[in-house]
Amino acid sequence: MICPKCGAEVPEGSRYCYKCGSQLEFASEDFLIATTPTIPGYKIRKVLGVVTGLVPRTRGFLGKFIAEIQSFMGGEISAFTYELEKARMEAIERLKSKAKSIGGKRHRRLRPRDF
Repeated sequence: MICPKCGAEVPEGSRYCYKCGSQLEFASEDFLIATTPTIPGYKIRKVLGVVTGLVPRTRGFLGKFIAEIQSFMGGEISAFTYELEKARMEAIERLKSKAKSIGGKRHRRLRPRDF
């Protein structure tokens, strides 16, 4: 599992990041997550609907400028990497919220490593 704030790798199921101390809210959810249409030991009784988690993002002038400098110098563009990770975590949270709103408890397209 990766901390969305500092990017540190933390053990699965952790509630807080050991490096920056931020709370990992997504770790406490009781969702069973899989990528297959069947889950060993479980039976899907009813499909309630399809949910997605999308987060539109824009970058300001300064962020784009810094990214261009990093791109010119080579290597990872940390400004974009941070924004991608942040958007991904927001999308997962939005997806879980939508699933809860229609009464769902599981989403078969997410994997445990996504958390």
